[in-house]
Amino acid sequence: MRVISGKFKGRLLSVPSGDAVRPTTGKVKSALFNMLGEKVVNARVLDLFAGSGSLGIEALSRGSLFVVFVERERFVIKHLKQNILVTDNPIQTEILACEASSALNQLSARNDAFDLVFIDPPYFQGYTEWALDTLGQLGLIKPGGLIASETSCKETLRDQYGNFFCVKHRMYGDTQIRIYQLRDEDINGGDAHEANGIT
Repeated sequence: MRVISGKFKGRLLSVPSGDAVRPTTGKVKSALFNMLGEKVVNARVLDLFAGSGSLGIEALSRGSLFVVFVERERFVIKHLKQNILVTDNPIQTEILACEASSALNQLSARNDAFDLVFIDPPYFQGYTEWALDTLGQLGLIKPGGLIASETSCKETLRDQYGNFFCVKHRMYGDTQIRIYQLRDEDINGGDAHEANGIT
């Protein structure tokens, strides 16, 4: 697996063997970042179920300022740390080695907030809906911020969770990508997609 675009394009990423990590395919990753466009640039990013860190590292390659990686499995974290070195600037990153729920509580306690969150958890376990609800409850997304989720196309997600609404939805084989955006307070009806600069 490699970084597919940006200043680290072509650099090889290490992936653990076995079923502990399900890396995003190059095709799906390319599609996801095309959907996000310039929203990645200068963003503070949370890679919530990081695995090997492919999505967060791709974001850094494309101009994000800082990424917090959350991963609970110790042997996976070894690969994650190795992969972060391809960015040439590890101080742009932080690893929280714990469960996603604990990480979100830690981030909330220090009043952190993000422009972009990646949610790519194990399929069919309800983590995506839990994360969408919890991120909103804890106020971890900046106004206008985005959440990019990757799930099985057989999983059913709503178009709105609290003040997050789905602005893009694409299917790629057995994978679906949804981009959610935090609704601005001054949007009262009308085209929320256009008002937030996502088309």
